[in-house]
Amino acid sequence: MRSDRGIRAHRASRIAAAELLPDPFPRPADFDLADHWARWTADFEASLDQLPVTVRLTTEALAALPEVLGDTTSAARATPDPEPGWHRLVLHFDCARAACRRLLGFGPDAEVLEPSQVREELAETARRTAARYQQPGGSLP
Repeated sequence: MRSDRGIRAHRASRIAAAELLPDPFPRPADFDLADHWARWTADFEASLDQLPVTVRLTTEALAALPEVLGDTTSAARATPDPEPGWHRLVLHFDCARAACRRLLGFGPDAEVLEPSQVREELAETARRTAARYQQPGGSLP
C-alpha cells in the first residue's frame, strides 16, 4: 500500500526475509515512533476491506470461512437465509477483484448477492474456468 506520505507497507505474513541496512537514516528530532506507528496503522487498517459484499453461504461454506478466508469472526454475524441450509453474510474486501478471487474458493457453496459488479465478475470467471476444463487439451476457445 502506498499512502500520501509515500510509505510502502506489506502485510507481515507475506514477508519471507528482511535485511538490515548498513547505515542508519536520520530522523527529525521531534519524531515519535510509537505515535507515528499508531497513526499509520490506523490509516492503513481504515483503507482495507472497504467493499461490502453480501453473500449466501451453505452451512459447509460458513464453517470453512477460517480455512478459505482466514476469517474466524464473521460466521457469528451470519443470518439464516429463507432457503434451508444457507446463510447470509456481509463480508468486506479491498476491491471487486479481490472479492472474486477469494470467494471462488467456496465454489458452488457461495453466491454473491451484491454488488452486481462482484456477482458478474465471479460468474464470468467461473464460466471461463469451467470452459477451460471442458475443452480438449484444456485451452480456452
